[in-house]
Amino acid sequence: MRLKKNRLKPYLLKKHQTIKTNEGLKRTGYSDEGVTIYAEIWPASGNVQAEVYGQRLSYILNALVERNTTINELDGLCIDSDNVTHKVISIKTYSNHKVLELEDVRNR
Repeated sequence: MRLKKNRLKPYLLKKHQTIKTNEGLKRTGYSDEGVTIYAEIWPASGNVQAEVYGQRLSYILNALVERNTTINELDGLCIDSDNVTHKVISIKTYSNHKVLELEDVRNR
């Protein structure tokens, strides 16, 4: 399956990292710099995803990206914002593309 270029939109991807605070505490966060990736995003649906995510299904999005896109689980995606709005919770790699499942970050 090839991705149609007219359906892909640019989004900002920020890498997940552990940040050490001034007091010496460690917390998870996202890098300040981001990388632009092109993806097609749509809401999650279907029986399988409803069974897996249950009540959380309304907070889940699916995304298609090119296979050569460097992305890891827990990385953040900025959708219609400069701040991280969704995090990657699942990556499925196929021959020509990757399918990502994104969950809404509730504490923005």
